[in-house]
Amino acid sequence: MGGIRRSLDVLVLHDGGVGSEVVAAAIYCKFWFPGTPPWIWIGLFSLVILYVNTTSIGNLGTFEYWLSMIKVVTIVAFLILGTALLTGIGFPRLGFANFTAHGGFLPNGWTGVGLGVILGLFSSSELKLSEARQVKRRTRK
Repeated sequence: MGGIRRSLDVLVLHDGGVGSEVVAAAIYCKFWFPGTPPWIWIGLFSLVILYVNTTSIGNLGTFEYWLSMIKVVTIVAFLILGTALLTGIGFPRLGFANFTAHGGFLPNGWTGVGLGVILGLFSSSELKLSEARQVKRRTRK
């Protein structure tokens, strides 16, 4: 029974997640290339993911490294850009007015933050628990 449940967990969590990610990527690409139908982007990104997952593990590691590097560089660039916008370096100074305007910081209270934390903590906990059970079962033999 555990194998069937594990397979269903993978189907729902991983495959559903990948499907939603390629649809989200297609939505972003629609902003940049409005004349291209979304199904082309969905197919293209699905083929790229399929190619990466079917290549050797060395290529997968290299691919993951570069994706992580792009993520780190993007985060650093946003931090620099945000600091420049707040302080007025190269841009008109925005300051912290957006934190106090329109109801201030968290105008609807902490409910949204709490729900986001709960979703983030428990979204894949069932999958992690089933993976932990699999490890226990394999190490006993």
